[in-house]
Amino acid sequence: MRDRSLLLLRCVAALVWLYNGLWQKILLPDPTHLAIVLPTANQLGLAPLMFLGVIGLVETVLALWILSGWRCRLANAAQMALLLALNLAGILFGDGGVENPVALLVNNLPLFAIGMVLIMEGPGRFALGVPHGKRG
Repeated sequence: MRDRSLLLLRCVAALVWLYNGLWQKILLPDPTHLAIVLPTANQLGLAPLMFLGVIGLVETVLALWILSGWRCRLANAAQMALLLALNLAGILFGDGGVENPVALLVNNLPLFAIGMVLIMEGPGRFALGVPHGKRG
């Protein structure tokens, strides 16, 4: 049961990143996400839609990495670092793009908690690079 639970947690985390990255930033760019990155993109002299797409690509790659279970602890440490960086950047540099910063942080706590569990427990045996029968 433990291995299936860890696989479920990896799937949930990957789905969140895949939805936010691939869907909301690449395939159908969300105006809210675009508004959040607009000031930063302008400051860097980048096209806002292109900047949003690059962030979406990073999130999509992260989703696939987490789902694979390969180097699980590193993947989830990267997930948590990216989550913190994106949240802080949106709050500090978003020029009002984030309407409710507290809600943003609270809504991301479950993803942060999943990352912590996967760092502590590992991917379980249903992961790339984990020999059959080996745990954590």
